[in-house]
Parts: sequence; structure tokens; C-alpha cells
Amino acid sequence: MKGEKWRERESVCSSLSLLCFCGESYSVSPSLSLSLSLFMVVWEMVMMVMVVWEMVMVVWEMVMVVWEMVMVVWEMVMVVWEMVMVVWEMVMVVWEMVMLSWEMVMVVWEMVSSPL
Repeated sequence: MKGEKWRERESVCSSLSLLCFCGESYSVSPSLSLSLSLFMVVWEMVMMVMVVWEMVMVVWEMVMVVWEMVMVVWEMVMVVWEMVMVVWEMVMVVWEMVMLSWEMVMVVWEMVSSPL
């Protein structure tokens, strides 16, 4: 009875070309074993390509982060430059006010010191 079931399982496994567990051993045809091995090799290659792709994407993200940091620093430099320019303009306005005041003092002095 046990031998008959073994033969049935073996015939089913070989007819379907599947990897079947038959008792304590596997029943695999050589072509199926080769096909599975080739599939596993191709699968591992695909997985390696996916890993390399993920590494490339990580490097790309790192480059983009560095680029964003450079842009932020550039914007900070531009803000500082604008602040310097504003301070310069304020200094120039104060200078103009001082010069105008000096001119007014000179005009008043001329008016006071000149004989009528």
C-alpha cells in the first residue's frame, strides 16, 4: 500500500514537472532543476539591479539635498548682501542730511554775517 502511494506521488510529480515532497526526498526532473536554477540566477540578477537602482536613487537624493543646502546658503548670502546695501543707503541718506544741514548753516551764516 505504501509503495503504491509512493509511485502515484512520483508519477504525479513527474507528470506535472513540479517540485514535490515525497516522503523524505524530493522528486525533481533535471530540466526542472536547471530551469529553477536559471530562474533563481535571473531573479538574483534582477534583485541586484534593483539594489543598484536604489543606491543610485539614494545618491541622487543626497545630491539634491546638497544642492538645496547650497541654494539656502546662496539665499542667505543674498539676504546679507541686501542688508548691507540697505545699511549703505541709510548711511548715504544720513550723509546727505548732514551735508544739507551744513549747507543750511552756511546759508544762515552768510545771511547773518553779511551787511544789509
